[in-house]
Amino acid sequence: MTRKLTDRISGSFSYTHAFENELTSNTGSGNTLSIEQNIVYLQLSYAL
Repeated sequence: MTRKLTDRISGSFSYTHAFENELTSNTGSGNTLSIEQNIVYLQLSYAL
């Protein structure tokens, strides 16, 4: 989402979510990988 705040300033915001997931090795080692991710991105821009 991007918004023009003034004639020279704009701002952007984004959010990314990755759901929790698990992967277990089938080689008998018993290793398990797990992931879950949340990212927030905020940017302010100023035009000269």
